[in-house]
Amino acid sequence: MSPEEKKDYGIERRMPADIGSALEALEKDSDLKEILAEGLVSDFVAMKKVEQKMLADMPEQERRVWLIERY
Repeated sequence: MSPEEKKDYGIERRMPADIGSALEALEKDSDLKEILAEGLVSDFVAMKKVEQKMLADMPEQERRVWLIERY
């Protein structure tokens, strides 16, 4: 999108480029934390961090199968 199109749609910033940045942004989103059930964001972030650690420790083929089976 051009800068003008982004402005027309109210887009002020880019989406996070990786899961780590996305989780960090989620942890800082006070509006979302206020809307969702207490602890939901922190529990989700904690689960995703453990999942990312587990995936990082897996061989590539095993990681691919694990992700395909779940997502």
